[in-house]
Amino acid sequence: MPNSSDDQARLSPIGVVAALESVIFDELEIGASLPAEAELATRFGVSRLTLREGIRKLEARGLLDVSQGRRAVVAAPTGVHMGDGFVSAIRRSQGAVLELLEVRRALEVHSVSIAAKRADEVDLDGMARAVGAMRAADDPARYLDADLGFHQLLARSAHNSMLTLVIDGLTDALRLSLAQSYRGHLNRGLRTSDAVEQHAEILELVRSRDAGGAARAMRLHLRQAERDLQAAQRSAQQPWLESYPPEWAASAGERADGESAL
Repeated sequence: MPNSSDDQARLSPIGVVAALESVIFDELEIGASLPAEAELATRFGVSRLTLREGIRKLEARGLLDVSQGRRAVVAAPTGVHMGDGFVSAIRRSQGAVLELLEVRRALEVHSVSIAAKRADEVDLDGMARAVGAMRAADDPARYLDADLGFHQLLARSAHNSMLTLVIDGLTDALRLSLAQSYRGHLNRGLRTSDAVEQHAEILELVRSRDAGGAARAMRLHLRQAERDLQAAQRSAQQPWLESYPPEWAASAGERADGESAL
């Protein structure tokens, strides 16, 4: 790009972002550092201040990792930023968690059938450990962490990077959904052991490469989750988020406020 004062005057902040995107996607691999600020500023014909603003925008979008005193690094794709909208919707409306379940049906019934064809031994071992952790859990937070882990591992077992991004983006929304489902399950007078066995059955069907059976088992599992969510909402005596295990409620609140997540 020519480095004239005329070009510099015409280059908008959007143009800087577009130029940086071109470098990120066309010239660098994930994990590579951006060229020095002075080099990029000269190359684009902009001030270093303008360049830094563009870098900050790309950091906010998750395209760059920025650490103080170091060059920005090209970030690996994640679904984190996509998930903020789901968390906001769930925290504002009880009905949204049931709508999320419909999304889960569309994603997880399909992904489990793919996983039954593509899962390798590493995937299967990971899911088996998650089921074992659910069985061994001695408090709700540990149980729910293992439950969430199972569903994430199952999605990754489909070996579809786009599906993995979507499920990862739903992580915090799933935390809220699973916690409310857990409460409803107990409110129905049921034990967690039957839910654990549903996960174990899904795993064994994936292990045996039974795609149709795994999809049917997932549908049944999500139907139970729907009944649990409905029970939790019917029996709620307090604001719905307050009925969550403290660790999960705190995590969800922090994530929605833009601070941190588990």
